[in-house]
Amino acid sequence: MTVNWEKLDALILKAVQSSTNVMIESETFEIGEDVSVFPQFKIAFDGFGDDGDDETMASFALYIHKEAKTDGFTFPEHELTPWSIVQRPDEEAIVFCWYNREAKDWDILEPETENEIELNAGQLIVILEYVLA
Repeated sequence: MTVNWEKLDALILKAVQSSTNVMIESETFEIGEDVSVFPQFKIAFDGFGDDGDDETMASFALYIHKEAKTDGFTFPEHELTPWSIVQRPDEEAIVFCWYNREAKDWDILEPETENEIELNAGQLIVILEYVLA
């Protein structure tokens, strides 16, 4: 199956931009804060580039759960540890999105998951189209 990567990137960008605009404009970056305007997704600031030393590059993580296109689904809270969240790689995909604050430009990385059956790139397009419709 051929994946339309441009379509996937455009859908990811639509979700992430809609949710991060206020944080980016106000310049109030809180690591781990869920800023998603879509209850089916989690979108959180993940830190600045170069281990926090490069504030021109802001990283955001988009979490997409395999059940996100189920009617009434709300993204479940992650278990937290003192140093990070506990991801569920068999239940969700994560997409890291880097925002260059000087160039005002996004770089979308390839989705990461351990569930290539329910969360492959083609399925992510289906889920994103459903939620963003």
